Amino acid sequence: MIGRTIRYITETTAKRKKLSFLDQFIPSWLNTVQQTTDFNVVSFSGSKQFADQLYSIASFYRNVGVPSSWIVYNDGSYKSNELAVLRSINRVQVCDIQIKEGGLPISCFKQYPTLLKVELLRQLNDFSQPVLFTDSDILFYKQFKEYSQKFAKSNWYIVDEGKGYFDPAFELPLNEQPLNFGFLVLNKPADWDFIFNYLSNQIENGKLHYWSDQTAAHLLAQREQFKVMPVELFVVGGKDSFKLSHCVNYNEIALRHFVGPVRHKMWQYSWKKVLGLKP
Repeated sequence: MIGRTIRYITETTAKRKKLSFLDQFIPSWLNTVQQTTDFNVVSFSGSKQFADQLYSIASFYRNVGVPSSWIVYNDGSYKSNELAVLRSINRVQVCDIQIKEGGLPISCFKQYPTLLKVELLRQLNDFSQPVLFTDSDILFYKQFKEYSQKFAKSNWYIVDEGKGYFDPAFELPLNEQPLNFGFLVLNKPADWDFIFNYLSNQIENGKLHYWSDQTAAHLLAQREQFKVMPVELFVVGGKDSFKLSHCVNYNEIALRHFVGPVRHKMWQYSWKKVLGLKP
């Protein structure tokens, strides 16, 4: 009962702060940032994620720097006023997703929209600079800039908070840390067709599952020896869903992926503090 009451309080606080962010946001917060970075950032979102996406972009600009580019792939649901806000930010582009012939069946994307991330990855072709592939519910903090210098080589992934977010038949080997498909650092092309072929096989055998794309991405990461980001700096989830406090010190981490059960924690904490703006 106490946990549910606390959850109600934190969710109510989060909703209020999200609305205040949207109401007060101005592009100059980001367009006046002088610090630049050598990253090309790619994300995928739609109207339901608009506030999260805007906050994610703002946290990167304010705490890391202005990227070489940030492409937001639109799932088709963004409204004209939302597109106008995103496009008002320096170096942000919004593009529609082009599904090429010979890809996964359209019906699968309708059933599991996150499969569109696989299509985006298959179409990446510019690795002249490191590519950050990020979900819209990720916030970036000061420590990211300090650690990002280590991303100069190899491909990297963040570690999921548990071992159960895979296809039902998949068993994680003891020596492997589970991949979370929400954030990747890519310095070179990977064999994304491996993921496509895995998914195609799952579809053919009637075994396509919500976690199939993450399962395939994990298998690919092990096959190509992706490196693992330290879990104390690159945080996924957390055990603070039913608490007023937070499970991390935001001054000491690089990013946090606010997965579903803790999505409200993304907004419960002061966005002005995260963005370094005066109260």
